Amino acid sequence: MIIGYRSKILPLSDDKLRNGNFGSSGMTLFDHFKIHTICQSLCRPYLLLDGFKEAKERIRETFQKVELSPSSYDTAWVAMVPSRHSVNEPCFPQCLDWILENQTEDGSWGLNPSHSLLVKDSLSSTLACLLALRKWGVGENQVQ
Repeated sequence: MIIGYRSKILPLSDDKLRNGNFGSSGMTLFDHFKIHTICQSLCRPYLLLDGFKEAKERIRETFQKVELSPSSYDTAWVAMVPSRHSVNEPCFPQCLDWILENQTEDGSWGLNPSHSLLVKDSLSSTLACLLALRKWGVGENQVQ
């Protein structure tokens, strides 16, 4: 009997089939069949694609649950980007609107300037927001 495995053809005598062992490795016919089955399942692109789609969906579900708070520092820097059509207009005017609407009671922008660990964050956020407002000549009340 002749069995094809990958690109090898293994001639088997009746004795080897009866004993269950063949080849120099001492593996049984069943062992080779298991390996062949595993290799076939791993090499099927649609199975890999299904696994990829499942992983992608799990990642999407995980990140949909995450809520990101807006960063006044980042928003201010985005607000300073000029439009492609005119260097005298902001590319993202909605960022300027956000800055104008989100100044804190004490006149700063940031998370909580009273907390000692966040003083630097509040200071850098406030300076960035003031730069953005000055660049476009808006928010005179906020700048004062």
